[in-house]
Amino acid sequence: MGELWRSGWALKAMAHRMGYTMEHLGFVMRRDRARFPKRHKSFTQGERDQWADRVLSGELTPRRAAELAGCGASAVRKWARARRADA
Repeated sequence: MGELWRSGWALKAMAHRMGYTMEHLGFVMRRDRARFPKRHKSFTQGERDQWADRVLSGELTPRRAAELAGCGASAVRKWARARRADA
């Protein structure tokens, strides 16, 4: 399991290959983060707001902001919607 994780396999593919549910593998991974470190970058609320402001001002597209931030465009669009709703 650790080798598949380090090789970049998706959790769904790992579960299918190993015959377990994604929920079970997720539980195992959360319990042993030393062997299964998070792959996704975490952002503070301030960082999310800054990226959202740059998108809402028209300075960046969601896709370009995502490339620069190192995350997915859907996350940036979600941050922008939330920021617009808060304003």
